[in-house]
Amino acid sequence: MSTGGGRDGTSVAQLARDHPEWSPWLALINAAAERADDPAWGDVRVELATFRDGDAPLLTGAVLSIDGRILDRWLDDLLDVAARNGIDVAGLPGRRGMPAWDPIAFAEAAVNDCRESQDAVAVAASVRPELLQSLAMPAAMPILRAAARLAGPSPDAWPRGYCPVCGAWPTLAEARGLEGSRQLRCGRCGGDWRFDWLRCPFCANGEHATLGGLVSEIAGDMRKVETCLICRGYLKTVATLTARSATEVVLEDIASAPFDVVAIEAGFSRPPARPLDARVEARRRRGVFGFRR
Repeated sequence: MSTGGGRDGTSVAQLARDHPEWSPWLALINAAAERADDPAWGDVRVELATFRDGDAPLLTGAVLSIDGRILDRWLDDLLDVAARNGIDVAGLPGRRGMPAWDPIAFAEAAVNDCRESQDAVAVAASVRPELLQSLAMPAAMPILRAAARLAGPSPDAWPRGYCPVCGAWPTLAEARGLEGSRQLRCGRCGGDWRFDWLRCPFCANGEHATLGGLVSEIAGDMRKVETCLICRGYLKTVATLTARSATEVVLEDIASAPFDVVAIEAGFSRPPARPLDARVEARRRRGVFGFRR
């Protein structure tokens, strides 16, 4: 397991030592982060939608084309990591290459963060929906990060609370630099965009009296939870001098899980995923006589 660390020194290995119950999830995230840095993922091709609403994220309706062998290898490796860490995936490896298990459909459902599509793939493969739900985020991370790099720069001024690249709600916010600008961060594709402090990213509420926070006596302003009484949404905020990497954002999200528990117990929640409607295609190379390989 890699020891890649977070900005405050938190690493996968350290989190696993401190919270052994998180080890299976950390192993999946670690595998996804390592694969996202693999140069082979540069073979992802992105065809952006010809027409896209001005408020639509960059990858809305895009076609993400991936070398089929690379995608198959990644999903196989992810299942192997899951199995080695005590996650029961026995039903899936036996179905590889069979119509019941559709890795392309699963990859597309994961990229779009669509629970209904993930459940449909699970039903077809005769496995528990919860299994594919747990695998979806790490499965999508390398694909989305490669797509984000290849799709081009996101808008300089993005006024929405959802990611300008993949449309996900922010994983957390950074109070960044000496001036403490508010930067929203996406743990799925690595997105990073500036957002007003006195505005809820989920419902755009800007009423002072209805925006609050939950502050730990120990962490103070270094880690806290911003809340909105209108939509009952919450967002964790961490202080940092410089931007975290995409992997560090995910590790920080895991390390600050107790803050999620406090927010949920106080009656706040995260809104459901927004539709992206991207399409994932697997390219199959042809041999010299036209046969697929």
